[in-house]
Amino acid sequence: MKCKNCLDSINRKEESDYVWSLKKYCGKQCKNIAAGKRNNWKHYTKVGRAWKSGPEHQSWKGGRFVGKGGTIYVWNKTHPSANKNNYVAEHRLVMEKAAGRFLRPEEVVHHLDFDHQNNKISNLHLFENQSKHARYHSFLKSCVREVLL
Repeated sequence: MKCKNCLDSINRKEESDYVWSLKKYCGKQCKNIAAGKRNNWKHYTKVGRAWKSGPEHQSWKGGRFVGKGGTIYVWNKTHPSANKNNYVAEHRLVMEKAAGRFLRPEEVVHHLDFDHQNNKISNLHLFENQSKHARYHSFLKSCVREVLL
């Protein structure tokens, strides 16, 4: 007898033939997968039904989303600094295109108008590292204090 999900043969133990005639799956994993409970990824891939990612996925919505803090992320599977879900911050992609190279991980892209969804190159400034970026913010803070006092 073969499993309806993975087509492996079902191992009979010491149960009666009647009990085994009711069995359709080789175990809980295949039964859960057939029922739509896809919680065991290794087994799911093993039986040849791996999840599709990117444009092939059934829930694909164009590869862009707004993350926490309003940052726009773009799906880019081949980018060297893509996160584990293959997304890269759009402002980094815009700055890379303007610079003509990939940005180093320590480089920080700053939005001049503080709007994280405004990714025009005229609104972006590249800092060498977080330290210089923080120094710039403290300078802005001191300027605002002087104006307000």
